[in-house]
Amino acid sequence: MTASAPSTPGSAVPQLTDWTGRRHDPAPDARILSLVPSLTETLFALGLGDNIVGRTAFCVHPADKVKGVKSVGGTKQVNWRKVDTARPTHAVLNVDENPKEMAEEMMARGIVPVVTHPLSPADNGPLIRLLGGVFGRPDAADDLAEHFEDTLAAVTAARPVAETRVLYLIWKAPWMTVGPDTYIARTLGLIGWRTWAPTAAARYPEIEMTDAVLDAVLVRRARSRGPFLSQGFGRQHAGIPPMTPDTGAPRLAPLRLALFYGGIFLALGIMGPFWPLWLKDRGLDAEQIGLVFALGTLARLAVTPYFARAADRAGERKRILVLLCFLGAVTFLAFRWAEGFWPIILVTVVFYASRGPVLPLMESLTMLTRERTPFDYGRVRLWGSITFIIGAWGMGLVLTDAPSDWIHWAIFASVAVTFFCALALPDTRAPAAAKDRRP
Repeated sequence: MTASAPSTPGSAVPQLTDWTGRRHDPAPDARILSLVPSLTETLFALGLGDNIVGRTAFCVHPADKVKGVKSVGGTKQVNWRKVDTARPTHAVLNVDENPKEMAEEMMARGIVPVVTHPLSPADNGPLIRLLGGVFGRPDAADDLAEHFEDTLAAVTAARPVAETRVLYLIWKAPWMTVGPDTYIARTLGLIGWRTWAPTAAARYPEIEMTDAVLDAVLVRRARSRGPFLSQGFGRQHAGIPPMTPDTGAPRLAPLRLALFYGGIFLALGIMGPFWPLWLKDRGLDAEQIGLVFALGTLARLAVTPYFARAADRAGERKRILVLLCFLGAVTFLAFRWAEGFWPIILVTVVFYASRGPVLPLMESLTMLTRERTPFDYGRVRLWGSITFIIGAWGMGLVLTDAPSDWIHWAIFASVAVTFFCALALPDTRAPAAAKDRRP
C-alpha cells in the first residue's frame, strides 16, 4: 500500500496508488461500493456517508448509518443486479476479504476497484490517507490517520516486556488458527500476545485440538461474528475446499425456500386456531387440551438441540428436513385413528418431536444458501406470513358449513405439502463439523 505522495516534482495532484499498483485520480463525487466491513466504517469516519451507495451484509458499523445503505451481498459473492442498480463508480476491496475475480468483474463493468491489503496496524495510516485522497477527503484523512498513529504509538510504547503465548481460533471445522505472517498476529503482538501455530509457513494452518496444544497455550476464542465465521476466512490459504454449493439452479433457490416457508406456516395457520376444536370434538376437555399442547412443546424443546447438532456434524440440512417432514406427515395421519386422551398424547409427542426442529434447521439452510446466492431474505420469509393468513382465514370460512373432521384433513394436507416442498429445497451444505473438544 502506497500513501499519498507527490507524483512528480511540481505536480499539483498527489499520486494515489493502491496495493495492486493502480494509480487513482481524486474523485470527490465518486459513488462508492464498500465490500470490506472495516473500511465501510472508515469511509463513514471520513465523512463519505453520502457517497456510499452499496455495502455487504457484514458491514454493520456504524449501526445508525449503514441502515440507509443497501446491501449487495457478501464479501465473497455479490448480487450483480443490485450492484448495477446502485451504479457505483468505485469499489473498495481487500485482498483477504474479496476474491480476485470480483475485482476483475468490477473492472469489466466499468467500476474502478480500489484494492487494499494492510499487513500490519502500521499500514492503516497510509490506507486511510489513500482513501481520503481518492475520494476527496484529504484533510479528514490526515486528522483520522494522525489520531490512529498517535494511539498506535501509545499502545506500542506500553507493550509488556513479557510475552503471552495465545492460540487464536478462527474456524472449527477443522480447527484453524493464524500464522505469524498475518494482520491478526501482528495486531495481537502489539499487546504482547504471541500467536501459536504449528508452522510458520502457512498463514492459516489447521491444527488438531489435542491436550498438548491446550497445555502449551493460553486459549482465547474469537468472538467476532464477521463473514469469516460463516464462510471460512482464509480457507483458500489453507487449501481447504469451499462449502458445497446448492446442486440445483441457484436462481431458483429463493423460490424453493419460499415454497417451503409457505408450507410450514400454512399448517401453523390452520393448526393454531382450529386444532383445539378438533380435540374438543374428540372428547377432550380444556385441561386435557392444554396438556396436549404443553407436552407437544416439551417434546419439541427436547429434540431440537439433538437435530441441530446432527445437522452441524453432517454438514447438511436438506436430508434431515425431508426425513422430519415425512415423519410429521405420517404421524399426523395417525391422529385419524387415535381415540382417547392417551393415544392422542402419544401421537402429539411424536408429531411435535418431528416438526419442532424443522423451522430452526430451515433458517440455518436459508442463511447458508443466502451466502452463496444473495437474495432478499425478507421477501422469501414473507411467504410464510402470507400462507399463515390464508390458512387461518380460509379455514375459518370453510368451517362455517363443514364438519370439524375437515380440520384434520386440512392440516394433514398442509403437512404433506410441506414434505413435497422439502424435496425441492436447495441442497446447500456446510463443512462437516467434528465433535467439540472443550478445554
